[in-house]
Amino acid sequence: MPYLKSIGDFADLNIDDFVHDGPLRQAYTTRAKNYETELAAKVNPLVLHPADGADPGQAAEIWFDGKDSTQVYPTAQELLKAVNAANAAGRKVRAAYVADTELGTRWFADHARWVQDPAGLHPFTTGAGAARYVAAHPGARPLDYAQALAAAS
Repeated sequence: MPYLKSIGDFADLNIDDFVHDGPLRQAYTTRAKNYETELAAKVNPLVLHPADGADPGQAAEIWFDGKDSTQVYPTAQELLKAVNAANAAGRKVRAAYVADTELGTRWFADHARWVQDPAGLHPFTTGAGAARYVAAHPGARPLDYAQALAAAS
């Protein structure tokens, strides 16, 4: 609100009148969750928790067809291996998400810009991010998604 008021283009906005959280509260009740507790929590519920204490910032996830939740992998490279295995088994991947190497932003693996270097495979949300990485890492080379999948196997 302070920002909106500072630019002077918005009338006073009463957030409580604007937000109607009844359907959201009902969804929480249906799932036996406490809306007020989660609303007050300061913990990011979207942080991934890979096995074996791997870095959550490197974690990636796949949403397999027919599943209610995603499967977490410790790295983007491990995710690519899992996509390859799923494809080989005829298992449908609804979506695969990776964290941008530079920014940490989650992005669709099949839309990411990929870079391979001696340390492995690295996803980026933009071509510019991938180019910066390639410029700073001798031996790194850009790949498309199909090439990244092939390199992961």
